[in-house]
Amino acid sequence: MGNTIHYVNNLNILSGTINSTGGFWVDGNLNISGGNLKINTENMTYGSQNYTASGVYVLSQVKITGGNVDIKANSAAIHVPGNSLYTEDTEDGVFITGGNVVLSTQDADTPAISAGQTKRKNIVINGGNITLSGDYGVYTNNGVITINGFESFNANGVKKEVFKVAAGNGNEIKYADADYSKVDKAIEKANKLNKSNYKDFSAVEVAINAVVKNKNILEQNEVDAMEKAIIDAINSLEYLDADYSKVDETIAKANKLNKSNYKDFSAVEVAINAVVKNKNISEQNEVDAMEKAIINAINSLEYLDADYSKVDEAIAKANNLNKDDYKDFSAVEKAISAVVRGKNILEQGEVDTMEKAINEAINSLEVKTQEHQTGELDDVPKTGEDDLDTILIFIMIGALAGIVVLNKQQYV
Repeated sequence: MGNTIHYVNNLNILSGTINSTGGFWVDGNLNISGGNLKINTENMTYGSQNYTASGVYVLSQVKITGGNVDIKANSAAIHVPGNSLYTEDTEDGVFITGGNVVLSTQDADTPAISAGQTKRKNIVINGGNITLSGDYGVYTNNGVITINGFESFNANGVKKEVFKVAAGNGNEIKYADADYSKVDKAIEKANKLNKSNYKDFSAVEVAINAVVKNKNILEQNEVDAMEKAIIDAINSLEYLDADYSKVDETIAKANKLNKSNYKDFSAVEVAINAVVKNKNISEQNEVDAMEKAIINAINSLEYLDADYSKVDEAIAKANNLNKDDYKDFSAVEKAISAVVRGKNILEQGEVDTMEKAINEAINSLEVKTQEHQTGELDDVPKTGEDDLDTILIFIMIGALAGIVVLNKQQYV
């Protein structure tokens, strides 16, 4: 469209593209929900009638809910004066809830968005991606500027004030509060941590204490930076090392055992070799499980059986004796009956004592004499081999004495 002013009653842009080097005069409403509107009036001048150099001059309301709007104007990019000619009586002069909106102005002391020059006109921003440049960003001479939210807001090109209202009754700027929900979640996450599990928790506490409340929506970047600082501090935490003291004590206990005393010591060695060092405190359960595995392996050990071979030899020796050859065989039988089977290698001393008891009982046996064996001469004193030798000596002495006596009688 050419370098001129385009007059319309109402303008609704749903789709398509409008590319104009002239501005628009709209007696009623301008509604943009889609499509593309591109206007450039930077080179237009109409003497004292600067409104003709505006991008859009709308008497009732501008409502942008979508689409792409790119206006470069010599005067205000969007101007809603609120004069007596508008067709709809509404205080919402400019209402932006979506779309991509890029607005700029060249004139000194001129805002990108201007409203309320004659009657009260409010400016409300509830969404959209907005970029503003000029001496001022958003201005109302009679009304309220309300910033409730946006997808993005870039006012780096504004030289003086981004938002400005004229002094007057009820004229003000209302900012929505910044969104602290992510900050609150980050603080909640930090508070759920057990600070005693970490080497140094102070950075998290510093980041939380640095949070400043009551920021508004235009300061959302600062609020987001607070949340990031907390999360970064949390992510930089270092756990304390896990406690391996019980594992070490259990391994020391296992190492003191004499593996040759057991039927199979391999399970203990496997459990010890399975120990993984350098776990942190959050993995303490795994470390405790290692210690438990070693303890269970130790508790499951089975001792080797005690050696009963000498006991069996002693019993066999006793069984080869004829108990009737001895005065009293009961001590041997009692020692044999006292043998307890099933002892383990740690009880070998008890088993050796059993063997000793049997052999001592055997060695203490007394053989019966012939008389005892036939049941005669019970009153004759006991004689052994030494007694027989003595008797024979006395018999020989007696015989010699008799010979001498006889010889003497011959010589008498």
